[in-house]
This record gives sequence, C-alpha cells and structure tokens, in this order.
Amino acid sequence: MPNPSPTTQSATFTLGGAADYFGIFWGSIDSYNFISFYLNNSLVASYSGRDIVGQFANGNQLSLNSNRYINFDFGSGAYDSVTLTSTSFAFESDNHAFKKLVSVTEPTTALLLLLGLAGLVLARRKERISHTE
Repeated sequence: MPNPSPTTQSATFTLGGAADYFGIFWGSIDSYNFISFYLNNSLVASYSGRDIVGQFANGNQLSLNSNRYINFDFGSGAYDSVTLTSTSFAFESDNHAFKKLVSVTEPTTALLLLLGLAGLVLARRKERISHTE
C-alpha cells in the first residue's frame, strides 16, 4: 500500500479457485487496516486491525502486539479473493499463504475404490494359487 497516503487504498488477490485458509504477516497493525474475504464477489468475512489485536492496533512498528502472523481458517467455509484496505497511511504485509480446496469428484472416488478392491481380489487370488501348488 502506498505510504503516506491519507486516502483509502486497497489491493486485491484473486486466487482462481476457492480456498479455506489464509495466512499473512500483518505488520504495524492499525485500527484503520481491513482485510476482507470474498467468494464469488460476495463478502464472506471482514476484519479490522482492532478486531485482530484489540487495543494494540496502534501501528507500533516495534511491538510484537501489533506485528504478527495471522491465520484465518475458514473450516468448512471458503473464499476466492482477499482485499487489503487502508483508510489512512499504510497496510503493511508479507508472507501471504493460502490453501486452495481440492475437490475429488464422486466418479474419481468410486474408481479409486474399485481399483483398491480389484487389487485386494488379485492379491487374495495370488495367495490362494501359491498355497495350492
């Protein structure tokens, strides 16, 4: 984010697929910093610096209270884009991480089950043949 810029600025990360985890090193957390998560352009969740660290959202660049790695775990929920917004001077961040959801379709699951069962049948059959010889 630009610094200094006493106007609202934002940056958006679009993931190209749904994710259920986001991690970020959020530096000098301020009450006027916001992180928002969207799924198909609909807001899923939004947090201010104050929501994350309470009274320590004062932008202190030297304090561990306002400079930390934050993990957002959506559990069974999901998001596909993240917007970082500052309504004043800066939003400082680094080390962004996310975990995209991987969907396994039912036909794939069924095929894997059938292949596993076929392998068991063949192994059992081979065991019977070796015992009869």
